[in-house]
Amino acid sequence: MPNYLTGKNHKTCNNKIGFLGLFLLGNIFLFSGCHAYTLNSSLATQYHPSLSARLAKSNNLEPNDIEVKSNHFKANYCNITFKKMPPSGKYDITPFVNSLKKLKINSVPVFLHFYIPGGNLTDFLKIPVSSLQLEKTGTNPITFDPDYRVANDFPEHSEWDLENWTMDDLRALPGNTPFNILDIRMAPQEKFDWTFLQKFPELSVLRLTNASGFINAEKLAEVNCSLLLNNNKNTVLPKTLNCWSFGIGGENVDDSLLSHINPEKLTSLHISRSSTLQLTQMKRFQQLRRLHIADCHSLGDLTMFAGMPVLNSLEITNCPVKDVSGITNIRQLRLLYLNGTALSGLSSFRDCHLDYVQISQKNLDGIIPDEGDIRGIKVMDLQDRTNVRYLNGKKDTSE
Repeated sequence: MPNYLTGKNHKTCNNKIGFLGLFLLGNIFLFSGCHAYTLNSSLATQYHPSLSARLAKSNNLEPNDIEVKSNHFKANYCNITFKKMPPSGKYDITPFVNSLKKLKINSVPVFLHFYIPGGNLTDFLKIPVSSLQLEKTGTNPITFDPDYRVANDFPEHSEWDLENWTMDDLRALPGNTPFNILDIRMAPQEKFDWTFLQKFPELSVLRLTNASGFINAEKLAEVNCSLLLNNNKNTVLPKTLNCWSFGIGGENVDDSLLSHINPEKLTSLHISRSSTLQLTQMKRFQQLRRLHIADCHSLGDLTMFAGMPVLNSLEITNCPVKDVSGITNIRQLRLLYLNGTALSGLSSFRDCHLDYVQISQKNLDGIIPDEGDIRGIKVMDLQDRTNVRYLNGKKDTSE
């Protein structure tokens, strides 16, 4: 199960590009003028200095101020990095847009990732990208010439990464900015203003990191997007969170924060790095299907999850869990992941009925499970040095 709050390097786009590349098929070509640019058909990244030079020329920049790379792995992605802001403060992507217009003969879309320095946005061209990353490194506004808009031919961007942004920068975003997922890493000592969300009622997911505090929570009656809050301080939440997914990590995470969540909506919950959380409210979340608890030192067993009627997947990471017998009362649980717990053996699995259990814990190296302990488990995967699997209580000897 993915850790939704794991930090990532937003200076580099290749990780996200490689991950997204698993989902598309096809081969396409990029054209600029009369020159063809073929996306690399190997796993290696192809650098295109000629296209970089053309883009640089149109923006009055030097060729090494812009970098264009493509990556192909059952998909086609192009990574365009503007290392400097043009003297005019306006980006001209005419050569690239013109090349996109020639790709309609292909059955799969082009996915682009732009890395652009700047901040205080005043106008946006709907660049046909799946992810637009912006880092505030200057004060000049970013504008795009609307004459080069490419509408309806390629997918609009849905996720934007905003790094080192102030609330003034965020308030300057136009209300019609077309993102679905917003990933914000606040500038140092910046507090997050909850009323910002009133400007974007269609936002589906907000990821927020490094806020020094929160203001105006009382002015927002409810939040209707999913929230993933990580490494923030002095967290204060609006009264009602209508989230289908909620994640929070940090030392000030306690049970009172969970009381803001509408239990009728929540289906996925991720909590990490809390020394005070007691999980006393878990029975409120009767619609919860996926739960991940990480680095919570008060979690010693799983009894607080008993009776949750539709919980299907449970992941416990770096928590001192010694006894898992409580999962016998989680009737719909099928997937269990245990990483870095305090299990000393597998006897507490007796009478449990699960489709898949994965355990990664060094002190279990070499343990041979008793068939009676794991009889009700279809697959027991011990992620130790030998990666032993047991199928229906029997050791898997197949290659």
